[in-house]
Order: sequence, then structure tokens, then C-alpha cells
Amino acid sequence: MNLTGYLFDAANWTWSSPLLIALAVHALTTLVLLVGGGLLGLGLGCLFGAFRGSRPVIRLVSWLGTGVPVLGLLAVGVIIFGAGLPVLAGCLLLLIMLSVAGVTARELRVSDVAVIESGRAMGLSRARLFFGYRLPLLLPLVLRTLARVGAGTVTALAVAGMIGAPGLGGVIKTGFDSGYPQVFAGAVLLIGLGWLFYLTFAGLGWAARRRVA
Repeated sequence: MNLTGYLFDAANWTWSSPLLIALAVHALTTLVLLVGGGLLGLGLGCLFGAFRGSRPVIRLVSWLGTGVPVLGLLAVGVIIFGAGLPVLAGCLLLLIMLSVAGVTARELRVSDVAVIESGRAMGLSRARLFFGYRLPLLLPLVLRTLARVGAGTVTALAVAGMIGAPGLGGVIKTGFDSGYPQVFAGAVLLIGLGWLFYLTFAGLGWAARRRVA
């Protein structure tokens, strides 16, 4: 059995081929979830981090973002709301948002108070302090968090694809019936896509940190 036959078959790399469409849908869905979840989490974290009495809430959000099993949340979502891309994407979006919100809120709580107070004494507005000082410090941390959850999102979408969502999960699922070369192709593309998102966001985080330094 030639495991690489399906992956390197030229017919599977035309614009209308199911493999290429599944890869594009999987990549685009992951990107939308990471960017959307990152922005929502950044906003939510800034909201929590602005209040002094929010420490218990921050701890809860941080735990939910890192301690809730992805497959468990997907299973609960499917049982309650049914299988489908909106439900599955909503569960993943929630986890990404909570992960970023927890990191953002914690970082805002430990920001350099002396620098902030001196900025206010110089007449800088809250908005200028946030966008000119606090947000640039937050950005590398947020991007590193998205790099960490990016590979997990790629994998979770593949699992979701096995119960009806589009993407590489469907390719792997049908491959168990049609032949293992298709499973191998889906798995290799899945690993490559996970590394691509990880390295992309990690690289952006490194560049943002270098710019701040």
C-alpha cells in the first residue's frame, strides 16, 4: 500500500478537489476563530482587568480557558444544541476567548503602576496610556497565547469534522472507509496546518516583543 499516493496525486490538488477545499475551509475556519476569539478575549480581559475587585473572576476565567477539556466542551455542546459548524465553532470560540481574556486580565493587573501614574501626571489620557503603553505590552502575550491554542484549535476542528463539520476531519473520516492513504493525507495536512498556525502566531509574538523592547 502506497500511503503517500493520495497526498501526492495531482488530481487532489486542483481547485475543485475535495482535499484542497477541505484544507482551505479548515485553515480559514481556524484563522477566523483565532482572530475573533483573540479580539473578544482581549476586550473581555481589559474589562476584567480594569476593576480592582475582579481577582476571583480573573482566576475563574483563567481556569476555564486552560482547564476545561476541549473534547468535553464539544461533546456537551453537541448533546445540548446538536451537531453543526455553528455549535462547534461557538464552543471553540469560547475557549479561545477565555484563554486570551485570562492572560490579558492578569497582565493588566501587574502592569507598572509607577509608569501609569507618571503618564497621568503628564496629562496623558486613559486611551493614550492604553494604546501607547499597555496594549503594546499585551500584544506579545496575546499572540503567544493564540500560538498555544492555535494547534489545539486545528485538532479540535478535525474532531468536529468527524461529526459533521467541514474540513480535514471529514477527509480522515471517509478515509477509514475508502483507504488509509486518504487518512494519511488528512493527518499529514493536519499536522502541517497546526505547525503553520503555531509558528505564525509565535513569530508575530516574537516580532511584537522585539518592537516593544
